[in-house]
Amino acid sequence: YIRFFFITGVSKFSQVSIFSDLNNLTDITLSKHYSTILGITHDEMLRYFYEHIQALKQETGELYNAIVQEIADYYLGYSWDGENRVYNPFTLLTLFTEQEFGDHWFRSGTPTFLLKLIKEQGYSALDLEKKTVDVSTFDKYDIEEIDLLPLLFQTGYLTIVSKNPRWNTITLDYPNKEVARAFSIHLLANLNGGRTTRTNAMLLDMAQAFTQNNLEKFMELFNTLLQGIAYPIAPVHENYFHSIFYLVMRMMGFYIDCEIITLYGRIDAALFTDEVIYVMEFKTRNTQKAIEQIKEKGYHKKYMDDPRQKVLVGIDFDTETKQMSGYEVEEVPYESGK
Repeated sequence: YIRFFFITGVSKFSQVSIFSDLNNLTDITLSKHYSTILGITHDEMLRYFYEHIQALKQETGELYNAIVQEIADYYLGYSWDGENRVYNPFTLLTLFTEQEFGDHWFRSGTPTFLLKLIKEQGYSALDLEKKTVDVSTFDKYDIEEIDLLPLLFQTGYLTIVSKNPRWNTITLDYPNKEVARAFSIHLLANLNGGRTTRTNAMLLDMAQAFTQNNLEKFMELFNTLLQGIAYPIAPVHENYFHSIFYLVMRMMGFYIDCEIITLYGRIDAALFTDEVIYVMEFKTRNTQKAIEQIKEKGYHKKYMDDPRQKVLVGIDFDTETKQMSGYEVEEVPYESGK
């Protein structure tokens, strides 16, 4: 006599194993027909929360379009089809209630279990972003051998950014700035013995040093941070340092892209500021070789149409001392950068 039966939750289990007489349920999680059934769309926010946006505009002193863009950057992004995106209602309503930007949803619970699972399964920060997986991965929910990426998707830390029906794959990434920043802070603090407050204070000092182009001070602080990190993976390799560097730069508010494919190779990282594009190469041998590789492969030429100054950076990590042991910086003449 049931006309309609709707089940929702964090994670899903085998329908057959739990519902022996109810094995004909339709899973609508990834269905394009229900992609906006939960959450608030951007158009809905503009239509129904105009007064709250205006109040936030007055509170921050920003222009209306600027505050709308900031709200979208910070909180929009959840998607179940890779096209339509929605806001987390809890986060959006808390923003308008408190009239203040913050990690509202993330503060509602610390992902201790997920952080532990990340360490146990040997994932790094670079392994959690822009990851392409087969759709069938989402149908495997063996609690004894649980897969991290589908679990991060189910719990809201990753979302679908694109789908490829031809290959039956899904690409996952952080939904928005709130989740990316907050999760990264907890991930780094977890490596640093769970000392979130100490980590945040150190990041502020590092951001100031980097902004002032005081690379020597930045390197000193970065090594201090490294000293507090327990290294569960042996041997410690270049990619591990790369991952930590990436976490640090992103949490300081800089836009950084990693493992960028070019015609002649792969750029380890590119960091963007308002005036400079830093093209970076990481080595565990010598920094001069890193600079030579950037120039030889022409990595900086990928950004030839960008008017910003290009700066080549080679960073050397010592796997024995587990420290950043040196760096080299070389500015590209403007004509060459073009």
